[in-house]
Amino acid sequence: MIPHIVYRNGAAEVRFPYHRGLVDALKTSIPASERDYDPVTKVWTVRSAFYATIAHRLMVQAFGHVETFNAPRDQTSAPPPNPIRSTDRDFAALHLLPSAPPALVEAAFRCLSKELHPDRGGQHEAMVRLNQAVGSLRARQGVAS
Repeated sequence: MIPHIVYRNGAAEVRFPYHRGLVDALKTSIPASERDYDPVTKVWTVRSAFYATIAHRLMVQAFGHVETFNAPRDQTSAPPPNPIRSTDRDFAALHLLPSAPPALVEAAFRCLSKELHPDRGGQHEAMVRLNQAVGSLRARQGVAS
């Protein structure tokens, strides 16, 4: 039997030759409320796509190759997410995504300024860049300095 996983309606049916380590890993990694085993058909059913992904990963670890049928788009070789655009350099300087709210911008600034401040062993240029970035973001987000 070739190990395989079939995706249906947000769930997955998992079938594989008996492998004690994989059975233990499935029971450990997937809550009982999210999985079933039918001893007659010897099929595991995983109820959510999230746990189906975990089951798929465990099967690949156990067998190396797993046949996959009806995989959702995010299960296949989807392109990697886009990096932060070059226009978002201010957010990148604070190690934040462009969707970060003003409170998170301020928290990141406080944390990074403790690390980058020249009085605490940081580089002057890094602190200047951090101050420029937070100033620009405050202006864009309408936050007073």
